[in-house]
Amino acid sequence: MAYALVTVTSATLFVDAQALTPDVLAHFGSHIEAYAASVPKDTASILVDPAQCNVAVFSAIPPALRKEAPSIVLRHKAIKNPVEIQGMKSAHIRDGAAQVRFFHWLQEAVTSGQAITEVSADKKQQQFRRQM
Repeated sequence: MAYALVTVTSATLFVDAQALTPDVLAHFGSHIEAYAASVPKDTASILVDPAQCNVAVFSAIPPALRKEAPSIVLRHKAIKNPVEIQGMKSAHIRDGAAQVRFFHWLQEAVTSGQAITEVSADKKQQQFRRQM
């Protein structure tokens, strides 16, 4: 688990430093704080998305500093470039083909009286997806 505090002049990553490699620690240097670190005293306000923020972090932010709004990061992550869009289209096509194969297999298996469980059906579905 990690979260970031981004200000106009800096960004701090709050994370368990023991979980990071030496290269990551060297890259971020002093911009890493313990996960449970308190909110900096010179902070005027903190934008927080209550739908995305965990309860411990949300509770650690004094109510007077909290500005609740949807995450600006999620909005930007939702914007896809042409390569990402093409990748999603390709993935949907492959998955659709796997689903058609699975439903054909399922219909044949049920028609022939084969005993199908949720687990066996799921395994077969995953097999068809791996083949694509």
